[in-house]
Amino acid sequence: MNEEEKKIYEAAIGKWGETMQLVVAVEELAELQQAIAKAVRSRTPETVQHVMEEAADVSIMLEQIGLIFSEDVEKNGLKAAAQIKAEKIERLHRRLQGGNV
Repeated sequence: MNEEEKKIYEAAIGKWGETMQLVVAVEELAELQQAIAKAVRSRTPETVQHVMEEAADVSIMLEQIGLIFSEDVEKNGLKAAAQIKAEKIERLHRRLQGGNV
């Protein structure tokens, strides 16, 4: 995320609170799940567009989740989502190459 996005996300978290933004994240995930199910049943330009819209909403909320938990990650020496993502992509790559994982 760039600095402008970070400021917007922090403002949203500040205005509505961490708990509410986490609830919104759960709601957005459910909406994406529903949109994907509809697109699987009937793949039309409209259902695909709906999946893309919900995926964008989830992406925004995932970045807010990262900000909400960043202090806990740093304080406890935990891995951030970006690092875990990189490790999981590498594991997927090894699987695709026929390696054991």
